Parts: sequence; C-alpha cells; structure tokens
Amino acid sequence: MSKILIIEDEVDIRESLEQVLTIEGYEVIAAENGRVGLEKAKKNLPELIFCDINMPELDGYEVISELRNHKETQTIPFIFLTARADRNDLRKGMNLGADDYLNKPFTLEELKNSIAARLAKSKIVKEKEKEKIDALRNSISMSMPHELKTPLNGIIGFAEVFVNEINTLEKNELVEMANYILENARRLDKTIEKYLLYAHLQFLNSNADLLSSAKKSSTNLDVNLVTNIVSIRANSYNRLEDLTLDLTPALLKIHPEYLKIIIEQIGNNCFDYSYKGSHVNISSQYNESSYILFFKDEGRGLTEKQISEIGGGFTQFERTIYEQQGTGMGLAISKRIVEMFGGKFVVKSELKKGTTVTIELPISNNY
Repeated sequence: MSKILIIEDEVDIRESLEQVLTIEGYEVIAAENGRVGLEKAKKNLPELIFCDINMPELDGYEVISELRNHKETQTIPFIFLTARADRNDLRKGMNLGADDYLNKPFTLEELKNSIAARLAKSKIVKEKEKEKIDALRNSISMSMPHELKTPLNGIIGFAEVFVNEINTLEKNELVEMANYILENARRLDKTIEKYLLYAHLQFLNSNADLLSSAKKSSTNLDVNLVTNIVSIRANSYNRLEDLTLDLTPALLKIHPEYLKIIIEQIGNNCFDYSYKGSHVNISSQYNESSYILFFKDEGRGLTEKQISEIGGGFTQFERTIYEQQGTGMGLAISKRIVEMFGGKFVVKSELKKGTTVTIELPISNNY
C-alpha cells in the first residue's frame, strides 16, 4: 500500500482528497499547513506528496525547497495543487524540483493518472538504484574473497609449518618463511585499507557537511612531499633510479590527507604495473586557474574499455593474465577524490607502451 501525504490548508479539499485516495486503496496522511506537512513528510517518508502552494506557516515553494535539501526526502515525488498556474509559477516549481502540477478543480481521472505516473517513475528510479547497489555488492563479493583469502592462506600455511615443524627447520628456512608471512600480512593490510578507504569516500560523498568541511582545506605541494610518498613504493621494487620528478610548488584547494592518497595510489600504480628499468616520471604545470600533475609510466598499459571501467572501483584489470597483486582500486579511489574536490581526472594509455594519468586540481588563492 503506497503512502501519500496531502498538504492542503483548505479543509474541504483536504478531506475530499483524503476520502477519495483512501477509497482508492492508498494510506493517506493529511496536514493542514506547510510546517505540519514538512514535519509529517520527514517523519513518515511517503511515496508521494500533494501540496498546495498558498498556505500559512510555510508555502508550497518553501516546503519543497526544504524537502529537496534533505537526503531522506529529496527524491519523494512532489505534485503541486494550485488554482493558479501561469508560466512563471510552473517554472519556479519545476526549478525547485516539483514533478507535476494539478490545477484546481481537477477530475478524479486526472488525479489517478497523476498518481500512477509519478509512482511508476519513482519505482523505475528505485529499481535502477537497486541495480547499482546490487552490481557494487556483486563486484565486492567477487573481488574481496580472492584479495583477502590469498594472502591469508599464505599466512596460515606458513604459520602451520612453524607450529608443526619448528624443530626440523633450518634458520634460513625460518627466516624465509617469516618473510613470506610478513609480505602476505602487509598485502592483506593494504587490501583492507583500500576497501575501508573506498567505503569512506562513498560515505563522505553522501555527507554534505563533512564534504564541505574537507573542501575548505588547502595543501602545499612540493617536490619533497611527492618524493617522500612515491619513493616508498619505488624503493620496495628497488627502482629509485627509475623515478624522475619535475614539479613546481603549489598551494592546492584539497585536504592534505586526500592529496597524499592521490599521489600514493597513482604513484604505486606506476610501479606496480611497469617493469624495472622502465621510467616513471611525475611532472606538473600550471594553467589559468588549475595545477596539473602528470604521472607517466612505461608499463603494460590499458585498453579503452579498461579505462572506461576505472570508476567501478572493485576491478583489477587482466587478473587471469598477469595475476598482479592488488584490487585495482587505486585509480578508482584517486578519480573519486579528484572529482570530489572539483578537479579533473584523465587516463590515456597504450598497450605495452605505458599509461599517463593526468589530474587537474584547483589552486588556492592564498598562495
């Protein structure tokens, strides 16, 4: 049974609508003015709202403006009831997010058609959102078991050898197995960290207050900052000599922790998906209002289809061919952060020749 809220200050119209819709099989909630209607909408979260425009306390425009500013109510279908509907009224209502208008007086058939159309559209939107959630859930369920189980199995396997055969193992064998355990534990830790980070970004993107607060920050980017972050991964591959930096300092409009994540994730990818002896170059340039960073490697590259799938997050490209460690989420995480802070993220690549990731971030005026 669909729940419908009627916000109407004229008693006769409100009661007539309530009676008709109840007979039609809907659960009906009624409010005598805009303020009461707003409270009932937030409390009951109806599937559809009918609202008069001219009312005491809050008028219809104020009601819809308030509802569209709250996540829980911003997508509820909203139909204005009005005795006047000139072009300016229609434009104002639609600009505020109204879905339809019903001019008083209206027939029962017009009322029923309007309800059916709005509820059908709402159902389609909800089904599409569910499909997105299901796709994300399936993607997580497919990638997470491999990414967690593989290093965990390595840890468990070597630990069992320690427990069962400790007295028969040579020192060099113990050291070798201990290093394998440490390597797998670090891999597991990084994998979990990426999943938690991706989940955090999903949450941050849906919380307007937290996102607004983060956007007020700025970060001073210089060569030392980038070097300290990227050289860790370069050193782990014994490839410090492959890394070259050509950077100009800048004050960027991005929270320092998120800038660090971008540099770390893209920089790590440059070394994870290229080969010892090939070059990794990180450079920068200014344009009129932005600072542009280029991350270029000479690795295995990506196809156009793989580039288009970067936003999916839980993807590792060509696992069956390369069996590369990692979730393939680094670029997806970086793209999400760059776009959240008003920047641009572009990937260009050629198979077996390398990849260039370009990020453009706004410059702080306080520099």
